[in-house]
This record gives sequence, structure tokens and C-alpha cells, in this order.
Amino acid sequence: MKYILLMIAGFLACQIVWAQSEKTEIPETDTSESFSVFDKLYLELAGGSQILFSQDADILKIKDRLTPHAFLSLGTWFSHSFGVELNVQGAMLNGFTSLESMSNTSGEGFADDPVRDYVTIRPDGSYRHFVKYTNASVNLFASMANLFSRKKKEHQFDLIPSAGVGLMHVFEYKGIPENDFLSYNFGASVNCRISPRLKFILKGKGIMVPNEFEGRDAGDNAYDWIGSLDAGFVWYLRAVN
Repeated sequence: MKYILLMIAGFLACQIVWAQSEKTEIPETDTSESFSVFDKLYLELAGGSQILFSQDADILKIKDRLTPHAFLSLGTWFSHSFGVELNVQGAMLNGFTSLESMSNTSGEGFADDPVRDYVTIRPDGSYRHFVKYTNASVNLFASMANLFSRKKKEHQFDLIPSAGVGLMHVFEYKGIPENDFLSYNFGASVNCRISPRLKFILKGKGIMVPNEFEGRDAGDNAYDWIGSLDAGFVWYLRAVN
């Protein structure tokens, strides 16, 4: 409920700013003017809910799979339409293992899975486990408003898709082995300008990692997905008009 109220409050603030900007014209960026990457350097902080999509985890109800997480990004624009960022996120995922799962840590199969020593085993032999991780990625992104508009400026609202590659580190935790995996990152955010240095954002993100990232192969899927929905703020180190 708090998360939903935060999103509503953010959009209400954006609507107020939009109404004010209709009365007070905001100076536009000169499309011929070049700028340094340091002119549009920003920090982005957001948090929300995440969920693991895997063959075993899908057995659980949605409410039992959601966990909180947060991310921090440092980024910049190198043109009016394109930019790059370093994103770091992490938390704990709710995973699930069924009788069909095999442990990659022991090579002996389900019965010798070391995670079983730390979890509650259900009557059918399945159990829920937890995966601690952090994911650092480098992502390219684009401003849809500037790509499809003649006026290259800071728009009141903008849609920002992104894509990149990263490194996911899984921490050793309750039988889950420590490991590192290449991750593929995709996302899109709706940005609302509050002031020349502050924006409110809603961001959806997906991370694709190899099936065995949590220490076992579960099912026939080569990759698992981590999806998230977040709300937060972008703060520019310098005012951007």
C-alpha cells in the first residue's frame, strides 16, 4: 500500500509541475548547442518489488514470490537522445525447488542438495529457498521524446528504454553457493520532470541469467528472469533546462 501511495503522490506532484510549466515557460535547450557529459551527470535512486521467474518458482503464488529491492545508478547523457549508466541493484530473491531439481553443488542429485539443511521441507519434498545477489550492469538508454520530436530539450514527460550487460554475483547463503554470472539487462522508465535538477521515475526492469545461477538446474529453461517494478528519483548534479 505504501508503494502504491508513493507512485500516486509522485504523479500528482508531476501534474502540479506540469500545470505550473504551462503558465511559466521553461527555457528550451538549443539544439545546436553541444554539451559535456558532465553537464548532464545524474544519480538515480529507486526501490520497489522484484520477482523471480523460473520453472520451479512459478509454482508459488505471486504474493509469496515478491521481495523488496533497491538500485542506484550513476549516468549521463552524451547527446540529447542517448546516454549511458552504471546500475547496481541487489537484495534477496524467493526461489523454489521441486523434486525435479538437481543440485549443481554436489553433483549427487536432489537428496544431497546442501540447501535442504537450512529450509523447511514440504510434504511433497519441495521447499522454498532464498538467493542473495547483487547485479552491476552498464546500460545504454534513449529518450523517446527527443527521438520523435523536433525540439531537443528536457521534456516534462519522457519514456526511456534501456539495455545492457552486467555481472551478477550470488552470495553464499544457507547452502546456495557463491558464484558469478553474466547478466542481460532490459528496462524502461517513465520520467516526470519536477525541477531542473529533479525527476520522478517509474521503472520496470528485467534481468536474464543462466538457469543455474541459484546453484541448481530446475527444468528445461536455459535462462531465468528477474523482474522488478520501482519508483524513485533522478537528481542531476547541475541544473538542466
